[in-house]
Amino acid sequence: MSSAIVQPPTGIHPTRPNQKIQTYGLDLNAQWFGWGTKAGSPEFTLAPDEGISFIGKPIIGVDWHTSQGVSCPYFRFAFLEPTEDRQTRLSVIKLKCNGSSTSNGKILVQNHAACLVGALHELVQRIILSNLDLEDISGTLYARKGEGREVVNPSTGLKTTFKGTFIDCFLGNDQLRFKQADRELMAFQSQVNDLAASLNQPAPFLQSVSDE
Repeated sequence: MSSAIVQPPTGIHPTRPNQKIQTYGLDLNAQWFGWGTKAGSPEFTLAPDEGISFIGKPIIGVDWHTSQGVSCPYFRFAFLEPTEDRQTRLSVIKLKCNGSSTSNGKILVQNHAACLVGALHELVQRIILSNLDLEDISGTLYARKGEGREVVNPSTGLKTTFKGTFIDCFLGNDQLRFKQADRELMAFQSQVNDLAASLNQPAPFLQSVSDE
């Protein structure tokens, strides 16, 4: 029996496609950016009026990344993004959703994460109630700065104007009206799990399930 290696016929076995997954984040100036190789060094930044289009059934989850030395949850929305050559590519939006403490001790999730969850929930419910296919979901996400509110820094006693970042969803030229997800931490996590259930996907926040 020969031990020689037999070469397979050429042209039969496909080569793995080199398709990059584009990951987006949102900065404090309410501008979308492409994740770079390290935090604080974006690969690119979109103009303030540029949005991100998506088509197809949303896939959601939660990833954990280290931010300023602390492990934080990021809400993940994976989708197909139309490209200039009329094709699509797999893209992901990741938004930090660990929340921050208020003066009364409550932990409130970031506005942009609550907006994205609220928009997706509205889109999914519309499709389900209309007996349509979830693969028919589409829209465009735009970011914006809030009007601002005056808050007092508890450590210095000084007043400052805080402007949060928000996300609007458009269907063509029409803005989608939706209710922002509850920003209270546990309520937000519960609503994310409800959204996943509507999509027949696993609950991203398992601790919320175990606490009930």
